[in-house]
Amino acid sequence: MDGRRQELRHRADTRGPAQATVSFALSQAISGYAYSAVYGLTGGHHLVLFGLGAGALLIAFALDARGQDVRHRSAVAHAAH
Repeated sequence: MDGRRQELRHRADTRGPAQATVSFALSQAISGYAYSAVYGLTGGHHLVLFGLGAGALLIAFALDARGQDVRHRSAVAHAAH
């Protein structure tokens, strides 16, 4: 029974990373098709793709900075108690 429990626990431990990998691969494939479609629709003007990439990067930076502020405030408030 102990071996079976260990096997089930191992399966549960690997399920999350496997789902994350599949989600990442799917998002990469969808993004690739979307960028290809944009490239085709713009007549091969790659500057549009650079603009989209720059916008995505700025959004990622903004979300990351916002998340760091929340964690920092929470840590400071927790330390004050």
